[in-house]
Amino acid sequence: MTHHPTRITVMMPNYNNARYVSQAIASVMRQTWQSWELLIVDDASTDDSVDMIRAVGDPRIRLVINSRNEGISAVRNRLLDLASGDHVTSLDSDDVFYGDDKLEREVAVLSQPSWGRPQVAFSDVMLIDESGNDLALVSEQQPLREGPLFHGMLRRSVFIPRDYLVNTDVARSVGGFDTTLKIYEDWDFKLRLARRANFCFSGVTGIGYRRHGNGLSSASSCQHVKVQSQIQMRYSGLAVKLDSKGRVMDRKAA
Repeated sequence: MTHHPTRITVMMPNYNNARYVSQAIASVMRQTWQSWELLIVDDASTDDSVDMIRAVGDPRIRLVINSRNEGISAVRNRLLDLASGDHVTSLDSDDVFYGDDKLEREVAVLSQPSWGRPQVAFSDVMLIDESGNDLALVSEQQPLREGPLFHGMLRRSVFIPRDYLVNTDVARSVGGFDTTLKIYEDWDFKLRLARRANFCFSGVTGIGYRRHGNGLSSASSCQHVKVQSQIQMRYSGLAVKLDSKGRVMDRKAA
């Protein structure tokens, strides 16, 4: 029997990121793990980003263009619905895969025996500025843990994985992204994922998370507090109900 390598769908939402999208795509193409498709859903951009995506010309890039702007949660839902890979990960079009071995190291994590629950593989995150210069490692600001992270993620007391790798069926099994949320829709989704899966660290820095004037970092402090409180209230009654074995303690990453 012929062995086919695990195929990954990299899910990329795009809206008016002409300045950065070529860098995001290039970071996917540099990956040492080459069995991937890059699925991009453009949310009715009004800049030149669609032309820049089309100019790349790699057959592994699949571009879907919305006829009208639908918002980030709807775009993420469409990406998850259309993904054809065995596993999925994400990359916003203003960010980059920081390490060229990000996908390879996370695939290796998922190939290891599980702890009785589905596994999610994640990497460290480097904050970068508008020009791509390093600012700080997120793991130096928040404790990096592995295992059943629901409780810590709900309290936001631990490193919250970003652009992780997970089996496609597992990702779909927890429901889609909440279209009523304008920010923190990804945190809400990760909380549902953490209720049934363990998070396992790859040992590398995998994401360059860009800090600039748009997106989550541009939301007001009042917006942040309001939406965080809304989500925490939604899940507060489940804070210690991690699984049937009652495993509620996070373990330190090696």
